[in-house]
Amino acid sequence: MRPTRRPAPTAETLEPRRLLAATISGFVFQDLDSDGVRDANDAWHNDSTPYIDVDNDGFLDADEPRAQYPPAGPSLNYVFNNLSPGTYTIRLGPIGTIFPASAEISTYWYGSYQTFPTNTTGVPSNAGHTVTVGEGDVVTGKDFGIEFAGFTASGAVWEDADRNGFRNGGEQVIPGRIVYVDADNDAVLDPDERRVLVDSSSQTYRIGLPQGTYTLRQVLPLGWAQSLPADNGPATVTVAGSPFLRFDFGSYLAEAPRVVGRHVFYDESAFDHLPPAQSFLTASNVANDHAVAPDKQALLPGQIPSFANVTSYNKGINGIMVDLVIRPPVTGTAVASDFVFETRAAGGAWAPLGSPLIQLRRGAGVGRSDRVAITIPGGTVKNTWLRVTLRASRNNGLAADDVFYFGNLAGDTGGRAAGAVASVDALDLLRTRRATSPSAAITNPHDHNRDGHVSPVDFAIARSNLGARLLAFSSAAATPPPLPSQQEWAAEQLHALLS
Repeated sequence: MRPTRRPAPTAETLEPRRLLAATISGFVFQDLDSDGVRDANDAWHNDSTPYIDVDNDGFLDADEPRAQYPPAGPSLNYVFNNLSPGTYTIRLGPIGTIFPASAEISTYWYGSYQTFPTNTTGVPSNAGHTVTVGEGDVVTGKDFGIEFAGFTASGAVWEDADRNGFRNGGEQVIPGRIVYVDADNDAVLDPDERRVLVDSSSQTYRIGLPQGTYTLRQVLPLGWAQSLPADNGPATVTVAGSPFLRFDFGSYLAEAPRVVGRHVFYDESAFDHLPPAQSFLTASNVANDHAVAPDKQALLPGQIPSFANVTSYNKGINGIMVDLVIRPPVTGTAVASDFVFETRAAGGAWAPLGSPLIQLRRGAGVGRSDRVAITIPGGTVKNTWLRVTLRASRNNGLAADDVFYFGNLAGDTGGRAAGAVASVDALDLLRTRRATSPSAAITNPHDHNRDGHVSPVDFAIARSNLGARLLAFSSAAATPPPLPSQQEWAAEQLHALLS
């Protein structure tokens, strides 16, 4: 009798084992004597926001996980439940409810400062706890001490349109600009240095400090130059006596608006760094930064496509990021209206994609440029090309439309010459099977479901897409302005190679 063959594994039949969740907890206390030690008379303080700093930038972003507090009682400790094994940075966020949960916010209420943990400089800081947990670990004692300052440095951060170092009538405040205490005076914002954002309602920054002398700076995004203080210098602040001190910062856009980054990311993948079964976590733009594919780049008009422009993700192209140098105050809605998304249809025409989710994140891009995050439902752009057009408009100030492409072919492993027709064949299956591994980096071409390892599930994905091809197209037709002759020649060669 011939033995019965077991059915081949599929993505549905092979599910990873659920891990036992870990827990991190601690206390937030009012440090009455500012000594950084929780004494018997130091009161518990549960009107603040410990959070997991996913991107380790020292800011509580709108979609980063916040701690939960238990009901009032003898143990007013904060807690993070349902954590996966890994390393987490816990920091202390704002005090009270004056900051909306829907926007990126700065650490600390402006009238307080942190006394524990501290950095090595001794200056009031934004230091946190770095905690590594294994499966089922329970970690306690990650405390934070705070005290109210009594002194406040404040001021305006505005766009100095005429570049004269003075704020004239009509010159606007720049909401979201960062002002920080440069503890080591190196002109670099470190994750544990004290900082605030310019508030859009009061149109000022306000930062609480104890008595002492401090160096304040603003963070200049890519393409911007500072006019006040002159020569990109800092403001030196001596806090003593007066409870309020004012120091303004002026800056201007010194370069033409332009696109400085085009990225594809694997939304809903293991590289989002979103722990499973966390009720207080939703899809995170911040976590999506970790899911950007560093080995993939946009195909520009006139270029010859290669595997560097094509993802093998089984959910297709479901995440795009565009980094912009633009003038404020441009809203996310205004930027979104300038985008056009199209996919390559079976007949060869470009078909409108619809309306992906588009969000503007100030200062989150390359060189603190503004980042536009675009998420697309999984499977919508699969085994085809996506064309993205950012139309030049008054909103963004671009001189011409910006056009680029990304392709997807689930199960593809590359290994072909630039310009060759992309298809999933037996060689892709063989490569995927031989690459089986319990761990896989985000750049691993065989991890087709981007779950962080190469398994029979990835082989099943490649096999289910066996014979699929990526439709040929000429990128020369994507950009309205005529191309130089050399680029036209390259586009013609591309069309010939892909036909």
